[in-house]
Parts: sequence; structure tokens; C-alpha cells
Amino acid sequence: MSNIALELKSHRGMSGLDAIFGDWLDLMGRINRQSFSHHPYWFKAFLHASPKAGNRVLFACIYRGSTLVAVFPTVWGRNGNYGPMVVELAADDELPLTDCAISDDEDGCEIYDYFRRSLKAITGAGWDVYRAKDVLKDGNLGRAVSGRRFDRT
Repeated sequence: MSNIALELKSHRGMSGLDAIFGDWLDLMGRINRQSFSHHPYWFKAFLHASPKAGNRVLFACIYRGSTLVAVFPTVWGRNGNYGPMVVELAADDELPLTDCAISDDEDGCEIYDYFRRSLKAITGAGWDVYRAKDVLKDGNLGRAVSGRRFDRT
């Protein structure tokens, strides 16, 4: 790991994906166990096939210096006016599995913790629940949360 501080930058929809596409491909070169569920080509195909979903998906990118080290495809919203604010990995009928991309050079737990601490900056409001459904236990997020406490620290 490095002493260089982490920084969150957000990119929304197809234009956001286009802005980070090359860096995300570079990040994929630093992930030994790749999966379609965290690959930029998968999200490019999804956004082309589902234009209505396009602006709902925000790519929460974590940088260490100028290097992209993680991407969390993220959506959020409330159930009704008074329901909990739910932040989650982007999922859809066409996205049967979810995951994030985290460089093998990084501590996945540190990256996940930083992401959770940054959720308010992503949503612009407080959040109640972080949900990641249909995640593989040995995927990037599955490994990052293994043994972690699920609090909002």
C-alpha cells in the first residue's frame, strides 16, 4: 500500500463511463481474477442496451494520486417519501451479478471502508442501507467485506 491519500471522484452515465473508460481498462490489468460483473465493457453494453438506466448509474471512482484503484458502479434512492435511503451496487435484469473493481495492489478492506465513508458525498444526503446483491463470495467486494463490521464508520 501507499501513503498517498485516497480520493473519490464520481462520473455519471455513458458520458461518465466514456471519461473513465481507458483508466478502468488499465485498472482491469491490475486485477488477476477478472469478471464480467466489474468490467467496463459490460457496463458499456448495459448502458447502450438500457438508456433509461444510463443517468441512474454513477461510477464512484477511487484514486490513489492520479491512479484509478477502484470503481463502484452505484445507484441510490428511497422507497417512497419516508423509506430508507438505499445505496447499492448497480443491478438490473441485464446485470445478474454485481461487483466492484478493486486493484490487486490495494487493500480491499481499506478501499471498501473509504467508499462507505464517502457515500454521503456520492448521494448528497445521509444514507441508511448499503446493499450489494448477488455478489460472489470470492469476488472483489466479497473479499473486501469478509470479516468486516457492518457499521457506518
